[in-house]
Amino acid sequence: MTNRMTSNLSKNRIVKCLLFSCVLLISACDGGIFGTGGADDADLIEGIDAGDNSGLTDGVSENDTQGTAGFDASNSSDTANMTGSPSESGTTTGSSTSGDTTGGTTGGETTGETTGDTTASAPITGGNVNDNEIEGFVNNTPTLGTPAARISLFNASTQTLNVIETGVNPETLLFEPADIVPGALSSTANLSNNITSLSIVDSENVTEALLTFSNIEVADSTLTNIVVRQNADTISVITLTTETTTSDPTLARVRMVQAGSLGDTDIISTMQLVSAGDNPGGIDLSFSPISFSDAQTDYLELPAGQYQLSDNANRIAEQVLSLSGGVVYTIVLTGDGDNTVVVINDTQMGER
Repeated sequence: MTNRMTSNLSKNRIVKCLLFSCVLLISACDGGIFGTGGADDADLIEGIDAGDNSGLTDGVSENDTQGTAGFDASNSSDTANMTGSPSESGTTTGSSTSGDTTGGTTGGETTGETTGDTTASAPITGGNVNDNEIEGFVNNTPTLGTPAARISLFNASTQTLNVIETGVNPETLLFEPADIVPGALSSTANLSNNITSLSIVDSENVTEALLTFSNIEVADSTLTNIVVRQNADTISVITLTTETTTSDPTLARVRMVQAGSLGDTDIISTMQLVSAGDNPGGIDLSFSPISFSDAQTDYLELPAGQYQLSDNANRIAEQVLSLSGGVVYTIVLTGDGDNTVVVINDTQMGER
């Protein structure tokens, strides 16, 4: 009997303990297993590391730019929209519709120098790459009785020169056998092509271009005279569209070219032809102002006869010139203090 009661008491105690445990468990569940959870519950999410976002990107990796709305990094138009469109004016790399660029211009005269941001200089055919490339020139004024386009060179530098036509294959040395010594005028030479390029070289080193012309365009029956000049160590050129006939056989046609510094490159002066001598021409004529940087005047016509050449800056000795009717002249002023006047007979040059 005693054993049976002890057994019942033990059972009752076990049941009560079990019921009490259940109550404690139910009360602990509020806000826990079935609630919203706490901040640290991410550690309990099975299969996802809280420090790894790859499982939250829905198939788009961090390096996939197509996942960036409105911008495709491979689309240049989208790139421009993000960084700002380039300005329609000003300097751009590679090309421009106005101003100075590497490789060409839309018009005007260039001297081999560029401004602003540029790419590397174009190679010089027949010589090394230097800052000596000149865009070129155009001569559309026929004056010769022969079909070929021709050129000549007056050398106002201190070096002995020659010219290579680099726009042909093989390249051709134009003035052979004689090079052009300082102070000399070359013969005339035919160009092989109407669109070509040239290199002016020192005759002792023809592989090194002193100056190069690119994109030369010369019409048939034209004559171009290239004046090569020097100021200190700088070589430059003046390209002259040359004429050989006058409008009337009783008239002479004359222009002025300043090939030297004449002692000061900054001086702007007016040259005059004043009727003088035993056979005076009968009129006085003033040319437009010239300087070292603005070095040539237009041709002007005047009656044949004798004229005294004068410079209103008094840089040359006055001298009397005899000008023949029906003849065209280019008067070249050379020197850097000890100055000289050279008279070129353009009509005769065209007949060479």
